[in-house]
Amino acid sequence: MVFLMLRDAIGEDAFRRGLRLFWEQHRFKLASWDDLRAAFEQAAGRSLTTFFDQWVQRAGGPTVRVVEARAQTEHGKTRLALTLTQMAPAYALTVPVEIIAGGRSQTRWIAFERERDVATLELDVVPEGIRLDPELRLWRVLDREELPPILRQWIIARAPRLAVVSPDAGVQGAAQILAEHFFEMPAKTISLSESAGGSERAIIIGLHGDVDLALARLGLPPRPAIVSGRGSAQAWTIRDPGSRTPVAVNSARDAESLTALSRPLPHYGAQSYLAFDGPRVIKRGIWPAPGRLLPVTRSHR
Repeated sequence: MVFLMLRDAIGEDAFRRGLRLFWEQHRFKLASWDDLRAAFEQAAGRSLTTFFDQWVQRAGGPTVRVVEARAQTEHGKTRLALTLTQMAPAYALTVPVEIIAGGRSQTRWIAFERERDVATLELDVVPEGIRLDPELRLWRVLDREELPPILRQWIIARAPRLAVVSPDAGVQGAAQILAEHFFEMPAKTISLSESAGGSERAIIIGLHGDVDLALARLGLPPRPAIVSGRGSAQAWTIRDPGSRTPVAVNSARDAESLTALSRPLPHYGAQSYLAFDGPRVIKRGIWPAPGRLLPVTRSHR
């Protein structure tokens, strides 16, 4: 992450020159962070002391937010004022901000060195919303909406809940065994209707057809296309901005396919969705988490 930010800070060409210099000067030798800094300073033609001090020597990371976005249009030109904040002591940052307008977007980089500052951008369009660092190029403390829902968040839940939506006794037994292996804490068995309420994480387990009906009854998004029809079983987390309850799903072709998940599934906590052929993973991935879109307040003169 540090090297990605360094490349953004000095540019691709200077970054490549710095790598070559460092290699030429220190290959087959022990080298320090100061040696690395000196090579990139030579390549960039400027001091990088502040960059290396805050990203290498300082613990933790900044908490950065855009708390207000105001646009004023005059004579066909728009001035966008963004109020940014960060925790003290402030970092010297260059923050990427995505500007959304008319179904298109552009990214501007903003220098930001104080606990609170206002940056003004001149635009040819009237913006509808802005999003801070949507590609997560800046090392920082993330807000909750910027974190992708991954299965690990269910594995370590303090009070997990289990809704088994298939009545077959074999499926019921396989679901209980799967839950025992999956959760670190004992899961409370609940009804389908209960899974739609409360703030504790819930998991819905059942056969494919029963799961599809259950999701429709709850008004939740259907089975994701990226895993639909793949393998003997699937697992995914649900991204539903309209629901307060975090929900995950295990869906299988039969009871045996559910049982086959008991050992492998807990090892894939870093994933948002999975497809299995028996115990073997054939598809996996993480949902994108672009973060909150902050609407722009507009005024005209």
